[in-house]
Amino acid sequence: THWAPKTQSVLWVDADLAALDFTTTLQDFLSPNPYDPVLYICAETMGSTTYTNSGSFLVKNNAKGLELLNLWWTVVDRNLHSDQQALDVILSSHDSWIHVLPANFFNTYPPAMTDFRE
Repeated sequence: THWAPKTQSVLWVDADLAALDFTTTLQDFLSPNPYDPVLYICAETMGSTTYTNSGSFLVKNNAKGLELLNLWWTVVDRNLHSDQQALDVILSSHDSWIHVLPANFFNTYPPAMTDFRE
């Protein structure tokens, strides 16, 4: 919050994200209510070993959002577990802080990327 005090939220995207649909804006679902969730993330697609997909997520830029990110980073041994596995651990005890969106909200279902190669 101290490095971007006028920023309402921060959107994380992995380097391999390809934006294809610009019709949904972040304001369409981000609530200004401080009691609402601070992290918006998509569910993982079928066949994954984790519940969430941390390839893209939106976190509110407030003390609660920073606390959640710090917890996410420290809750498990990062040499043994992925960030998605760590978030699954947090989700069980902080579910009111996290809103899990449908898997295709930020992402798309495979094989969409191969369909756009032509």
